[in-house]
Amino acid sequence: MGKVNRNPMHLNGLLSGEAEGPGTSLALVPASRPAVDAPAPCEPLLLRPVEAARLLGIGRSKLFEMLARNEIPVIRLGRCVRIPRRELALWVDQNLEVETAVHDALVGAGFRGNSGAASIR
Repeated sequence: MGKVNRNPMHLNGLLSGEAEGPGTSLALVPASRPAVDAPAPCEPLLLRPVEAARLLGIGRSKLFEMLARNEIPVIRLGRCVRIPRRELALWVDQNLEVETAVHDALVGAGFRGNSGAASIR
């Protein structure tokens, strides 16, 4: 009978996608591997404020200020506040278009701020 190599370093070459070290890879477990043609995991339609703030790259307090001023689309379910993912993406796109139009208008008018170029805030 052949000798079984129990050296963990030997396993490193066999495992792919290891997170921490030998034996931590789930790549060898068929049920844990996504199929090649599997759809992406289902994203929630409604975001909690903390999730929306993280996606926007702003703090939770700033997001709640914007919600209080009705700047961001919101759905209230009783006491729960949720932000529709699709509406948030549209809001970002619309605000980007507005900022770009303002920037183009300022540059077209010859405005040069303190830095010598038009700036977007």
